[in-house]
Amino acid sequence: VRSIRSVEVKAGFLGSLAVAHANAADGEGARVRFEEAMAVADTASPGLQKATAYARIADAVADRRLALAD
Repeated sequence: VRSIRSVEVKAGFLGSLAVAHANAADGEGARVRFEEAMAVADTASPGLQKATAYARIADAVADRRLALAD
């Protein structure tokens, strides 16, 4: 994660890690990774970059919700 330079990609990756922690029943790990993802997204430039960063996090969470619905 440290070597990822793109804010959008890093935020999305951390969102995916949060989901992985949640799937493993690690609520605390999920919370920490989600907060980290949101903090990274918040550093993005205003406009499209910031919107994309938040959208990548939302996509990761939505994928988990769809998997739970199956």
